[in-house]
Amino acid sequence: MFTAEITEEITFSGGTLFGLFLSGAFSAVLPIALMICWRRRTHASLFPVLVGFLTYFFVSWIRAGFRAVLFTDELKQTAWAFYLVSALLSGVLEESGRYTSMRFIMKDDYDDWRDAVSYGIGHGGCELIWGSASQAFGFFLRGLECNRLGAAALIKADTIEGSAKKLEDLQRLSEHGAWETVGAIGNALCGAAFHIAMSVLVLAAVHYIGQKKYLFIAMGLHTAGNFLVWAISVVPALAVLCIVPDPGIFVTVPICLYVRFVYRRLTKEQQPWLQE
Repeated sequence: MFTAEITEEITFSGGTLFGLFLSGAFSAVLPIALMICWRRRTHASLFPVLVGFLTYFFVSWIRAGFRAVLFTDELKQTAWAFYLVSALLSGVLEESGRYTSMRFIMKDDYDDWRDAVSYGIGHGGCELIWGSASQAFGFFLRGLECNRLGAAALIKADTIEGSAKKLEDLQRLSEHGAWETVGAIGNALCGAAFHIAMSVLVLAAVHYIGQKKYLFIAMGLHTAGNFLVWAISVVPALAVLCIVPDPGIFVTVPICLYVRFVYRRLTKEQQPWLQE
């Protein structure tokens, strides 16, 4: 085992630890709060929430299997190809899972727009709780451990390069501040809105005559959205979008506006009684 040389001890300030904890807590509480508020406002069933939560869980395991096969060392060395394949896997598998659940589990008993929102809360909620919240809480515990044991105890690796990389990651994590915390909160909000929007599109593909195209549109938007969020952080021409804590807002807002347009058009054309 190797340990990178530490010239200055790494410590996590109280503000950094609070920011990491707050990021995790917000991501964990947001889907629960959305579910409660949506239920009280619309009296929508909680069944689609459960279906969405479990669907994301199972799709994530399937995606992990594909990643284990497709993510070779050569692919990982080419950043744009790595993130493009990752985005494609998420777009195709998640939207296929969303369609399958709505078509064969929720069926015609849950074909209302309210049910699409409920499903999106559950689907996005699983991602937030299992992904964002657990990661942030893991970072929080790592910070506490670093302060208690010292950085040297946390950065041992099998190679010198690996040890140096762990040291660099730990140093960057210890610099987590208010900007990063606001970004994490913004990312959670955008993630929840994004999955609700995708659920509305897929519900249209499932329950509206001649609208199967929206399944493929959802796949395309999901793939493009994931890839663009990464591109914004590395492409110089897009660097201006990093003026906000979470640049993902520049992807999420246009998608949500498009889905709102689709929703309004379909309700006017195929469900005119909703406009009475």
